[in-house]
This record gives sequence, C-alpha cells and structure tokens, in this order.
Amino acid sequence: IILDYHMKKYLLLILLLTIVSDMNAQLATADELMTIKTRLFGNKNWKKIAYSISTNGVLDENRAISYTKIIVTPGRTKEELYNTMRQWIISMFSNPDCDIRVMDLENHRIIAKGSVRNVAESDVLWGDGFLVSLNPIVKLETKDGRTRINITIPAYNVHRHIYSTNSDRDELWNVSSCYPFIPMELDSHSLTSSKALVMSHVCATRYIEIIESAILNYKPKREERDNW
Repeated sequence: IILDYHMKKYLLLILLLTIVSDMNAQLATADELMTIKTRLFGNKNWKKIAYSISTNGVLDENRAISYTKIIVTPGRTKEELYNTMRQWIISMFSNPDCDIRVMDLENHRIIAKGSVRNVAESDVLWGDGFLVSLNPIVKLETKDGRTRINITIPAYNVHRHIYSTNSDRDELWNVSSCYPFIPMELDSHSLTSSKALVMSHVCATRYIEIIESAILNYKPKREERDNW
C-alpha cells in the first residue's frame, strides 16, 4: 500500500497522540517506580524491606497505607491554591484509569483516585501467579499559605492466574491482611504482599513529590467567564 504525504502525516499524528495518551494514563509508571525502588533499596530482600517499612507506622486509623505532607507557600490564598490544584488534577486525572471523586470549593478539598498498573509480579512455587496494580487515593486540602497532601492505599488490586485450572480472577487484598502486617505464616503469598507494600511506599512518596512540584510550579490557565 502506497501512502501519500498527507496520509503519512495523519497516521504519524495518530501514533504520537496514542503514545502521549498512554503516557498520561498514569501519574507514575511501574518502570519509573522500580527504578526508584532500586535506587533506594538496591537488591535487598523484598520481605526485609517490607518489614522495615512496616515499622514506621505507615498504616492509618483505617488500617490503610497513608502518607501525608504539608507544603507551605507563604502569600498564596487557599482559593488560589485550590484553583491551581483543581486545574492540575483535572488535567492529570481525566482518563479511564483515574477518578476525580470530590471537588469541594467550600471546604477547599479535592479527592481523586490514581492508577499505577502492574507494579509487582511474582509466582508462588507450586501455586499461582500474581500481578499487582495500585489505585492510590489522593486527598488535597488547602488553607492560606499551605496545602496538605495525603496519599492513601487501602488495598492491592491483584490479578491472579491459577495454574492448576489455567484460569484468571481479580482480587482485592486489604493491606492490613497481608504480610508484614500479619505473620508470614498466615499469608500464603507473603512475597507478593512484600513487593506490593514496597512498591506502595515508593508510589506514595513519588506521588507526593509530583504533587508538591505541581503546587509550587504549575501555572493554572485563565478561565473563560460566561459574561460576554
């Protein structure tokens, strides 16, 4: 098939838009998080890393993984900060993998669900195969001169392949029901649970870094007003 010049340009544009769309589908990718994990922990044993993370009080009162940071920005009003983060969240989380759950102008609060697919994979000897994805919950609250970022991961999204029946199913594992928050002997997939916790830790801290940068550097567009 011979394509003319304009058709080639059109197909190239479609390809580029597809690539950009896929890149924007996740705030952070699994490959990026794995690179950060290797830089932070090297080739240390997954279970040892997970246990070390668990000793730092990473579970909140609801037994979910939770990380919080307050970003101080003197001179910026809560309305300005809210508007900045509202526009940024809309631009970054408006795709099928994500979900903007709350836009509360009165209380200057935003809640959205992110997505990082396929952050960890493992096989249990003589057992099943597991592929873990994450759906971090992002909560932003603004006051005059400060923004509180909270990242919560209450559960791991797990795709299980059952070799004995050559079948697949999707599962939701509450993090508090997995190792190292329960003894290893009570978790039949403790290696997968360890990988999931380590990658959740990396994901949450990376999300906070990205959002902090947006608070400090993102320039919201001027909104058109319907007063013409």
